[in-house]
Amino acid sequence: MARKDDLALVAATLRRARSVQAVLAGTAVVAAVLFFVLWWQAYQMGAEPWRTMVMLLLWVGCGWLAARFVALFRIRLPIEASTVYALLRDQPQRVRWVFPRTTYLRLGRFQIGVERVMMVLTDDGRAYEIHGVRNDALQDFEKVVRRLAPDADFGLSEKNRQRYQKATGIIVR
Repeated sequence: MARKDDLALVAATLRRARSVQAVLAGTAVVAAVLFFVLWWQAYQMGAEPWRTMVMLLLWVGCGWLAARFVALFRIRLPIEASTVYALLRDQPQRVRWVFPRTTYLRLGRFQIGVERVMMVLTDDGRAYEIHGVRNDALQDFEKVVRRLAPDADFGLSEKNRQRYQKATGIIVR
């Protein structure tokens, strides 16, 4: 019964991560449409070429982000079919190293956001990133993975990095 509860918590964490990605996809689509409208207006009004080029580049960039995020949702597989969930359910012994990673989003000198990503590395050298994990859910997720994959190393440390490199032969920086 505890294993079923643990897998339910993993599924809930992955669902939250997917909803964060859906919000990012929607934001990128709206930004792409907005920049296209602004570019078209600037082009029609005969704005300076550099302004139209900047707007065009912003439109292309947001369009690329939107296409990338929308591609994630093109095939809406159930959470139970996701790679990380299937790995923890069917082959937890393959999980070798789990650690959180923090990415600081900056605009110049200003920090505009922080993203926590849970990294799950396997014995064949694959790395799975779980984006959108809330800070309060990180510890719960780690506890669950500790129960499901007791042989894995946890935490980002030099000792764990060397142990992973020795076990897999893959160099991690």
